[in-house]
Amino acid sequence: MTEEPYDGSWEGVWFPSQGQLQVRNLSIRVTEEGEVASDVQVAVRSDVWPDWLSIAAAQRDAALEARASSPDREEQPQAFHAALTREFRGSVTSLCSSAFAMEAFANTVHHYVPSSKASGKSADARIHQTLQRAFILPNDFSKESRRILQEIFRFRDGAVHPAAAFTDPVGHPTWRVGMERRYVIFRVENAVAAHLFAETTIKRCLRGPRNHGKEFTAWCSGMLAEMEASSSRAGTGL
Repeated sequence: MTEEPYDGSWEGVWFPSQGQLQVRNLSIRVTEEGEVASDVQVAVRSDVWPDWLSIAAAQRDAALEARASSPDREEQPQAFHAALTREFRGSVTSLCSSAFAMEAFANTVHHYVPSSKASGKSADARIHQTLQRAFILPNDFSKESRRILQEIFRFRDGAVHPAAAFTDPVGHPTWRVGMERRYVIFRVENAVAAHLFAETTIKRCLRGPRNHGKEFTAWCSGMLAEMEASSSRAGTGL
């Protein structure tokens, strides 16, 4: 896999609506022929966490559809297995995407507030410390969000580094039967909860930035407006 460097000879630079363009080393000169010439370097950036939130929502919906289509386990065992597999795949992708959204959000905050970068031993600890340093969050919310982050990233780690050994069955609360652990952890209820947590937590943060400069405050306001507009279009209104 390779990426081709941009050498300035192509047809301009494209970036998304929420992207940013930075102009560097602009110089203007007059040539020997009396013509005005210029040299410039550009850099681009955009936030990836909204994309991860969108992926999490889409895969959550796929898991919901799979659960709704699940037939009777005893009457149609093969169709039940197919629906359960679709629910697992949608749920594991959604839950991991919610975790990725939180991590990408924290990384963007580091861009605007370098002092918010934390050095915790785990990803969830670093994210939590970043949010505390960059945003005004009530103590009870901060404590609860720490607990949920730990759980989401524990599940995320289990998806990225799945155990290969034999394990005891785990009871599925909906189907009332013992199953392999992954079908219980990565079920639709957990996917819904993880996405809801990620979306509401990010919105709550964006509503209460600490005083880290005008650029950070403006970014929070702009991204909050974009999220609320997206929620209105989707009909969630969170």
